[in-house]
Amino acid sequence: MLGPGEWTFDEETQLATCSKLCPIIDENYSVTIEIAQYTSWKKGEFIQQVMPELSSEDREFLISGMTPAMWDNIFGEIQE
Repeated sequence: MLGPGEWTFDEETQLATCSKLCPIIDENYSVTIEIAQYTSWKKGEFIQQVMPELSSEDREFLISGMTPAMWDNIFGEIQE
């Protein structure tokens, strides 16, 4: 169940959404960003610089596919 979620792109709103079913809570988890942020990140910019408004949990989800519930189940709660 690890690995990135499924990405959808909405050209009209210029938003990209990454979604994945969390096996811990059996609910869909999603993070939405601007397509421009996605593009900058995939071109090599640091995620924390491109998406500073996201929580560390949401950035981790985009990087690894681990939802906050999965992270807490394995490692304990994240300290911001």
